[in-house]
Amino acid sequence: MSFLTALYPRVFSILSAMFLAPFVVFSGLMMSVFALGLFLISVGALMAIGKQVEDANLKVLQPSN
Repeated sequence: MSFLTALYPRVFSILSAMFLAPFVVFSGLMMSVFALGLFLISVGALMAIGKQVEDANLKVLQPSN
């Protein structure tokens, strides 16, 4: 490999960039999907907490006979 880098450094850098580009794109996509998943989980948890609070408030406001 050092023979290639000694003779064709630009070709080697282009080839290495072509080889590494899909991994960089894939890792970026996975990070964004992970962030979206965390966001959706947090929104779902906040909605569940809000529903529990709302139900508790309705029980307090409506006295049972």
